Amino acid sequence: MQVKSMDSVKKLSMKTLQSISAHLAIPEYDRSSCGQSILHLGIGGFHRAHLAYYIHQLLQRDGSSEWGIFGTGLGFPSDRKMKEALSSQDFLYTLVELGADRAGNTESNIGNSEMKAYVVGSILGMEIACDNLQEILARIASKTTKIISLTITEGGYYYNSVTGKFMIEDEQIQKDLSTPESPSTAIGLLVEGLRKRMITNNSQSKVTLLSCDNLPGNGNVLRTVIEGYTKALDNGNTLYAWIKENVSFPNSMVDRITPVTSDLLIQKLRESYFVDDVWPVNTEPFVQWVVEDNFAAGRPQLERVGVQFVNDVLPYEHMKMELLNASHSLMGYLGFLAGFKYIHEVALDDEYRAIVLHYMNREVTPVLEPVPGIDIEQYKNSLMVRFQNSRIKDTLVRICLGGSSKLPKFLLPVVRKQIAAGGDFTVAALLVAAWFRYLLGVDENGHSYEVDDPMAEALHCTAKQAGTSPDLFFEYGDLFAPDVVNSDAFRNRVTFFLQSLHRLGSRTTVHNLIIKEKIRIDVI
Repeated sequence: MQVKSMDSVKKLSMKTLQSISAHLAIPEYDRSSCGQSILHLGIGGFHRAHLAYYIHQLLQRDGSSEWGIFGTGLGFPSDRKMKEALSSQDFLYTLVELGADRAGNTESNIGNSEMKAYVVGSILGMEIACDNLQEILARIASKTTKIISLTITEGGYYYNSVTGKFMIEDEQIQKDLSTPESPSTAIGLLVEGLRKRMITNNSQSKVTLLSCDNLPGNGNVLRTVIEGYTKALDNGNTLYAWIKENVSFPNSMVDRITPVTSDLLIQKLRESYFVDDVWPVNTEPFVQWVVEDNFAAGRPQLERVGVQFVNDVLPYEHMKMELLNASHSLMGYLGFLAGFKYIHEVALDDEYRAIVLHYMNREVTPVLEPVPGIDIEQYKNSLMVRFQNSRIKDTLVRICLGGSSKLPKFLLPVVRKQIAAGGDFTVAALLVAAWFRYLLGVDENGHSYEVDDPMAEALHCTAKQAGTSPDLFFEYGDLFAPDVVNSDAFRNRVTFFLQSLHRLGSRTTVHNLIIKEKIRIDVI
């Protein structure tokens, strides 16, 4: 390894860019001449590895552009930490791509030839909404803002995926509706900003609200909650009609595995690239974005850098969520209970990998609709390579977050289709049982852990009451649709696996299922 004194390590900033360029690729465009036509709500790791990455690539290709990004957050601790980190380095950050490796190497021992790092400059500023509310509302209202994009996680939409309705009764939503001029939710903030936009610009105010969250029909969901909130406002009819005429909500499918930044990565950048970045982003080389071409006020030409614009995103969404996301959760819960720490460890285990492949091939693929331009077999193979990327070090703790928001969207659509078709849902039932077992908050070695979920308190209490019976869980109508609840075959499978997980543990339960179902094991 090349060694230099710590004096040669440069703090990432505009002033140090040229000296950093000896070791890292830097923005070649003039950031000072970029517009800020994109307002993004929810600056996190995924946004910086995805939308901000794509905009950066476009700026690198085409030079000065109107499509720079200004960021905001509602004021969560993570938002404040992000603003502090980015503002300390002029909103520049390092993006690090770590290629697939099955040999067990990690970022602590990989060489520079196996690691691609470069500085991204597409984010031009950031403010916290609750600290500078009028500024953020003014940006939403400004006709120079043409796209308002979001990564606010599933819970930020207040949308019930089982009923397909806006959760208007939620306490935070009701609070915003009572004082709409000082919103605390993303939905309330957007609607108040749109109201000001209507008043300020009226007919010259078309704008696109672009969800980049991992939700099926994310644009449709965003439209549903924005319109539902607007209709609930006093005298909201005029604004509701204006939104329907002037605001578009394209659906999009997003994909790039982006784990939490580690201290090892920060140190690696200092040692090998001589740059001090307080919050870099590490991700995989793979990136995909499929977007419905429905932009009310124009859009950047992102097809030049690999974004796919289509008329119908839903087949791509179903493919990704039902194959990638559900498989992630399957490995997450089963692996966590068994004592694994990272996704790649589970994916490299012969028996767990066999269960995942069986789920993909036997339970998901038969009910997938055709996906234009995609070879499903190749796609599934690529997923396993991505899962086995040991350099990413994607933690099971991250994967297990928010199961009540994820499983109804990623897994249960497959279950419902298989129930209707009289098909196989064996591994899907195992995943549901593993989630129920995880909610107990104690692993197979007796170690306690915190269940991180929007419904954590209620679900944890249910897990303690339920024991080895899933019946109490199936009473959650917001999680399980009637056709799932009323399927005796599915409930019986879940009961069998939940009892096995309690009695025998994850490893033995998986092994027994492989023997019973004669599931093929391919040894790496």
